[in-house]
Amino acid sequence: KSKKVPSARFFNDRAKPMRKIKITEFAAIVASLNVTGGNTTGGNAAGGNATAAAPAAQTTGGLTTNRALFAEALSKVDAVDFSARADIVKAVTAHYLANPEFMWVSDSKPVRSASEVLAVLNSADDYGLEAADYKVELPVFNSGESALDEPFVALINFEFALTLRAVRYALDANGGRVNPNKLSGYHDFPGKKLSAANVVAALYSAASGYRSIEAESGEGTASLQLASIRTDQVSTPPLASENSFGNDAAAYLLSLQPDHPSVEIFRQELATLRQSIDNAIVIAPDTLVKPGKSHVEMPNIVKAIQSRGSQELLAEFAETLANYQGSEEYTPDLVALVKGFQKENKLKRS
Repeated sequence: KSKKVPSARFFNDRAKPMRKIKITEFAAIVASLNVTGGNTTGGNAAGGNATAAAPAAQTTGGLTTNRALFAEALSKVDAVDFSARADIVKAVTAHYLANPEFMWVSDSKPVRSASEVLAVLNSADDYGLEAADYKVELPVFNSGESALDEPFVALINFEFALTLRAVRYALDANGGRVNPNKLSGYHDFPGKKLSAANVVAALYSAASGYRSIEAESGEGTASLQLASIRTDQVSTPPLASENSFGNDAAAYLLSLQPDHPSVEIFRQELATLRQSIDNAIVIAPDTLVKPGKSHVEMPNIVKAIQSRGSQELLAEFAETLANYQGSEEYTPDLVALVKGFQKENKLKRS
């Protein structure tokens, strides 16, 4: 007996739940690291205008300076300001519980690899993503006696935020923002195997190596000036496993983007489209300008004709265009220019 095959259904794909990292989960780490809670920040505590400088952690109980700083910073923080998908938060929390140290900070400053990763996140628009979804601000240390704990807060928020955003970027680059299989039964694309835990491990491996290089070369202080670099200034090796990128966390993130030639064509067209939108000349709807009158849109009308008029038209009215200084008055010379443009484009004259 034949069996009826049910038709494919459409699904309501709901966003995954979001949550924040819970500082309380690190209580055991803080206690085991024997952090005293003493203030290690700089500044003049007696003056109301003292500057809260970046903290300088002391080696405690044989711990590395990085781990001591991380533990002391955790002891000063009540909550983290950033939310992320629950699966990402779970993986990131598990990583820091197993490796209680800064990934993106050395000597109380963001390392250069952090700035390179920020450059990748800030250029997410180049791949059709939204850079605003991965935005992370460099830590800022405020002034004033009441702000003496704020450097720790700034460093912890920066550390967790960059890791959370970098993992989200990696998963989106690798698998897309939307899983088509969750939209309808008509889709049966194979799932991506990359997990949040894999990404964190790869980033940690790369960042750890870079911190060691900076510690030896003493170049960590230069990192704050690199946040504006673009992805074309970051080396981009071919796609490979997450453990094959040495000290280059930014290159690892970029490698997760599709590398098919058609994607590069898309990127170029997207850049051209965005440039055309940025340079677009917008004239208000229902604009009507009468000869001899003035109108606020007159400069835009002239600019549009200069942009879209033929070479012949522009040559014929070269003197008119050269003498135009942005006036809003619809002069006889401009009337002739507009009529010429209307004629060559077969537009109805008003």
